Amino acid sequence: MTDFLRASIEVLCPERAEVLTALALRTAETATRMNITARKSEAEVVFYHVADSLSLLPDVRGARRVCDVGTGGGFPGLVLAALCPETEFVLMDATQKKVRAVAETAAALGLNNVTGLCARAEEAGQDKWREKFDVVVSRALAALPMLSELCLPLLRVGGRFVSMKGPRYAEELADAKAILQKLGQSAPLVRTETLDKNAFLTLSAEPTEEELCALTSFCEMERYTLVFEKKRPTPRTYPRPFAQIRRGN
Repeated sequence: MTDFLRASIEVLCPERAEVLTALALRTAETATRMNITARKSEAEVVFYHVADSLSLLPDVRGARRVCDVGTGGGFPGLVLAALCPETEFVLMDATQKKVRAVAETAAALGLNNVTGLCARAEEAGQDKWREKFDVVVSRALAALPMLSELCLPLLRVGGRFVSMKGPRYAEELADAKAILQKLGQSAPLVRTETLDKNAFLTLSAEPTEEELCALTSFCEMERYTLVFEKKRPTPRTYPRPFAQIRRGN
């Protein structure tokens, strides 16, 4: 890893820079051997994964148990677990090889508060994990109408469902209005996420062209965090079988 990327992680999270650097290195290396993430270079991992995941830290601090649904390569769950050692993180994905890779990475980094779970969310939400989490987070897994039905049943009453979205979030929210009403869910708090590019360009180490491109494109992204507070129990009929969820009726 270059000096610029190491210094960038120090800017992002000085108190846990060492473990996040190790996480970024391991993720980029693993991505060369298996398809755990579309962002594979070290620069992309640092900004699109580590920096992006850190924006959810205020939403999980103090929680007892957090579920990362559709964790993929382990984001945002692994980053958040590194910053919240007293919180139990369950990183859920339906693909066994991704869950195995995430568990191995957590073990290598000494993150004893991480459990990898190979499961489908619509089945876990009708099983032992129903309403067991204080916070459920998800990033880039599905559009909000489907995602809300997959995630909200996992959440206890009073907990928070946190969804990371792009510029079409308002359209997705409108599309999800009917299912959110059926799930007994009110409108979310919407937070705009930003990262100041200049904080990295003033570092003593200069970025390569590839690193500058990754930094610039990430900082220019429209990023939003939607935070739903669960007010009442999910009706027992939800989540439905995946085929029915997909049909949207």
